[in-house]
Amino acid sequence: MITTVGNVIEIDRRKANQADRLRVSTDYTAQRTVMEAMLNEVLATELVCVLRYRRYCFVRKPSHVDGVKPAFLHYAQVQQEQADRIAERILQLGGAPYVDPSDLAARSRSRYPGGTDLQDLVGEDLLFVRTAMENYEVMVRYFERLDLTTARVLASILAIHRQHAEELSALLIGLTPPLHG
Repeated sequence: MITTVGNVIEIDRRKANQADRLRVSTDYTAQRTVMEAMLNEVLATELVCVLRYRRYCFVRKPSHVDGVKPAFLHYAQVQQEQADRIAERILQLGGAPYVDPSDLAARSRSRYPGGTDLQDLVGEDLLFVRTAMENYEVMVRYFERLDLTTARVLASILAIHRQHAEELSALLIGLTPPLHG
């Protein structure tokens, strides 16, 4: 079974209901396994984001894309840099980055949209970014208890996603035709 943020939250919830809540787990190997799995989930998410942003550069309506194509290429580059940071952190913790393309999308917290309309794609992307932000917030809190360095890396990635969300919101507003009364 692949460990996900949802699994960790459920495990933490169950622990909180136990009578021995104050007992600290001494099973560092199990913690490292969970941390590595969570970071590999982040890595998968960031890599799917790279592919998604690159895809946006090739939607069918080039007249709309031409003006925003540099932004999408920039987002793809930033997401690749974040993926590289996560992969490096996994290595530093003694783990192995898992980037098998056959199940990358399944492990990602982001999805790869099938639409071709730029407005729909940006709207979906904004939803994906917000979902990723929620997951990263949970992970930051989790890692703050176990590994402050990883928590900081994730917090910096979260900040970048917040900035992307603001930019995507502004882009979506610019793509939305005005209502005519």
